[in-house]
Amino acid sequence: MKSDVSVVVAWHARKAKPLANIIFDAEPCFDLSLFDYSGSMTEGQTMLLSGQQWTYSPRIHSFSTEGKGDILRRIADDSGATSYDYIGIIDDDILARVSDLNKAIRIGTRENLASFQPSLAKCSYYSHSFTLQHPGSILRRVAWTEIMMPFIKRDLFRGARLFFEHSISSWGLDCYAFPMIALINNIGTYHAVIDASIAAHIRPITSGNRVYRNGLTAHQEMTRLKTTCQAYLANRGIDWKQDNQLRELFQFE
Repeated sequence: MKSDVSVVVAWHARKAKPLANIIFDAEPCFDLSLFDYSGSMTEGQTMLLSGQQWTYSPRIHSFSTEGKGDILRRIADDSGATSYDYIGIIDDDILARVSDLNKAIRIGTRENLASFQPSLAKCSYYSHSFTLQHPGSILRRVAWTEIMMPFIKRDLFRGARLFFEHSISSWGLDCYAFPMIALINNIGTYHAVIDASIAAHIRPITSGNRVYRNGLTAHQEMTRLKTTCQAYLANRGIDWKQDNQLRELFQFE
């Protein structure tokens, strides 16, 4: 039976085992697939994965990519992947239990969130403190969810597709493109960090200073994407400076 949620876990097939950081302590309530960003696997093949109490044959997407923006673009062009109500894309340096992913999905879909993510354990490498878990909280409304493990409503994912090619690193897509498209199209209720669900980011963040094939660093891509989003609004007759939510969104640097 097909689930309403697709979870895609990225990994480099030449360097690591698939799903090395996903702990299968429960039966997934989602459909699982893999994205090999080395491009060394056969596109569309499946891989038999088994443990003590589970066996899965997730479909494999395999393309050589430079950054998560490339991965998002490939997933967005797959009609099967974008037929789900929500699409989760999880980096290979996220340590998470399936039970926590299930919990986040149950809460996020129940609340009809535009996007959501599990909270981060305080031992994690992190960029934004709002992603860290707040003990005693179930979920918190936030301006946007981080690109390392977002769960994105289908209409929002499709609506933001045209911006994916503007950020190879994916920087700026999470804090500008996704929340902007959600706001102007009234998609979902809001964005949230699910504190009842927890994961850990286990590697240092290194993409900020890397120079991509377009000659830009991730920071430079993010700055350019902000301008691209503002031009997108202007072309549709929307003055973002006169909208409190959009103005606040673009204040983030």
